[in-house]
Amino acid sequence: MEQNQVSASIYIGIGGNMPGTMEAIIRCISSLAVAFQVEAQSKWYASKAWGKTDQADFINLVVRGLTSLTPKELMRFLLELEMELGRDRADAEHWGPRLIDLDILYWEHKTSVHADVLLPHPQLRNRSFALIPLLEIGPHLTKEEYFRKVSAEKLQSFRKELNEISL
Repeated sequence: MEQNQVSASIYIGIGGNMPGTMEAIIRCISSLAVAFQVEAQSKWYASKAWGKTDQADFINLVVRGLTSLTPKELMRFLLELEMELGRDRADAEHWGPRLIDLDILYWEHKTSVHADVLLPHPQLRNRSFALIPLLEIGPHLTKEEYFRKVSAEKLQSFRKELNEISL
């Protein structure tokens, strides 16, 4: 089994928009410690739903950390954690409401085109609720080729789409 360089930072998006989401996120962050060492956490943001817009606003944040798992192993862990926290993907509507959603957004120095794990996340540069909190805790990433393709104007526009949540 391939092991990852533990020194490469990984960015995980956390979000949801159903009653109980805030509590699920709090439990999620502490539960990540089983396989993922959280080093930094962004602010929490409220944002309009993306993809399917006729639903409640989402709460989103990003955590940065380390793991010795491979991308596929980490994704499997995140999907299992979603289930433990109460998410049922079986009957879920695509882009519909969800209690908790976990995505690997970016893995420094690693790309993947595996069907189970696409890295970077294919929609990362198009989603304010993922990109802004990620760059908040990884400002150095703006120097990397992947992020240099995002204009300053787009980032400014994205910041206006989010509302910081005070906890």
